Amino acid sequence: MVNMKYFELEEYFLQHLKTDADNPENQLLGLEYENFILQPADSGVAKYQPLPMEGQPGVYQILSDIHDIGQQKGIQWKKHYEGEKLVSLSNDKKQSITIEPGGQIEFAGAPLASLHDIEMEFALYLEQLFHATQKCDSKILPIGVMPLFPLHEIPLVDKQRYHIMFPHMKKVGTHGQLMMKATASTQVSIDYFSKEDLEHKFVFFNRLSPFLTAIFANSPLLDGKNTNFLSFRGRIWQDTDPVRAGLPEAFLQEKFQLSDYIEWVLNAPPYYLTRDVHTIPLTNIPFKQLIAGQHPDIQVTFDDWKQHLGMVFPDVRIKHIIEVRSTDALLPDDSIAIPALLKALVYYEDVFEKVYSILMDLPSEDFIIYREAAAKEGLHAHVNRVSFTKIVRQIFELALNSLGTENEAWLLPYFDKYTKEGQTPADHILHDFTSKANGDIWKWADLYLAQSSRTSLDAS
Repeated sequence: MVNMKYFELEEYFLQHLKTDADNPENQLLGLEYENFILQPADSGVAKYQPLPMEGQPGVYQILSDIHDIGQQKGIQWKKHYEGEKLVSLSNDKKQSITIEPGGQIEFAGAPLASLHDIEMEFALYLEQLFHATQKCDSKILPIGVMPLFPLHEIPLVDKQRYHIMFPHMKKVGTHGQLMMKATASTQVSIDYFSKEDLEHKFVFFNRLSPFLTAIFANSPLLDGKNTNFLSFRGRIWQDTDPVRAGLPEAFLQEKFQLSDYIEWVLNAPPYYLTRDVHTIPLTNIPFKQLIAGQHPDIQVTFDDWKQHLGMVFPDVRIKHIIEVRSTDALLPDDSIAIPALLKALVYYEDVFEKVYSILMDLPSEDFIIYREAAAKEGLHAHVNRVSFTKIVRQIFELALNSLGTENEAWLLPYFDKYTKEGQTPADHILHDFTSKANGDIWKWADLYLAQSSRTSLDAS
């Protein structure tokens, strides 16, 4: 379909409008959660090593074991393969489990309305994951950046697209390969019910994103050392790929329109397009040129457009939902605070407008500095008289008031544990690393893994 028209590109988003989502009972959230898997080291100083992709134990085997454990619990996981390798699971509840480039396991939950349902879904997934990892004497490490191993020790998943992306990353930035192999996030997806609602929410979340990075910073260590960043994952995304990642200033403007996003995506090349079972590298040709027929062998289709939308990585991404992507992976007990906060801010109109007003008062040209400061200093950041702690406390106060006593249990503990005192999970990690482990990364790992294995989440 050469010379695809603009309205056809926009139609992808408009056909996914949740027209009933202006009703509070139909306002859904989806949780995505990534974590690393470790196993005891064979020998040497290191106590742990990355779980290999293949073999028993191995990452592919973890997926197979989750499938079998789910079957015992009445969860009908369907296996998906690339060649002979099991690469993902899905079920009829719209849940999926996939393997990310460095062997991270990602759970994508179903769109759900209540925080209680999100917690139950998440707890049931963790139960399956814990059983699968215990079966092979492995442990989960939920943190924003792999803190234990250098890049070359982390395996790369054997997928055609990752073999295209990985070498390309060195051509376009300094941290892209780290992004692929060594980062893990907690993401939340949000519905939109009209084009105007999409545009309004998109600007809101882009302006909120540096503050989310700061609130949930949880990646201060890399290769056994303090990085001097509270969210080194946030730092990694600052120099991954300027064409397809970041926080473009156009996305911060009150006059933003969906066409601005489409134009930005069109100017990015796809990494590849899929034809039958083949993956064709196209890393240097913007999608706009492909639509114009400037490749002699490629005629782009609407399916290519949908695939390309998943190959750009801004802090907030639009597909059939809005994806908020700027938060680190957290300990299980802290993780529900992220959808709880976003639900409180975006699905209560009076709160949304008050926070929107606070965010819109900030100069758009300063957001590049906010983004850098959030990654480095978390809630300790001050930028041009803007105190992150002060703004975030205002936001939490509005959020907690909107949730009320019935739902505040998913947000208030996080606020009391961290935000009220201007702290982040990363501050606690650094305290344990320096004070309890005396800078010994393996002692710290034992402390953190003990926290990772305990959860108060209840799937009942």
